[in-house]
Amino acid sequence: MGKKIVIVGGLAGFLFLSVFASAQTEKAPATSAGSLLGALEGTLKFCGKVDPESASKYKDLEALLTNGQSEEAVAKIRDSKEYKDSLDQTSKQLGALSQKEAVATCKGSGSK
Repeated sequence: MGKKIVIVGGLAGFLFLSVFASAQTEKAPATSAGSLLGALEGTLKFCGKVDPESASKYKDLEALLTNGQSEEAVAKIRDSKEYKDSLDQTSKQLGALSQKEAVATCKGSGSK
């Protein structure tokens, strides 16, 4: 299970940082960075709540998403409409899952 979280987190972090780097130099990709960060942070926060035994791992992954980025740039993205909309949508979608489905989704095993 831990290996799946690291792989998924690493891939998500790579994708986010790719978009994040562009967002700092260009105007258009900021939308993508806001949407992506909102979805990723929303998912990790949700998983930390429904899978408390792995909460510290989700918290660590969340910290990795913005590691090395300026606080100002991260705050700007988190203040964007795209970030807030994506965070809200992700929370609503994941919140609609049953507890069993939610935990299975967060652990990467899907609902069976």
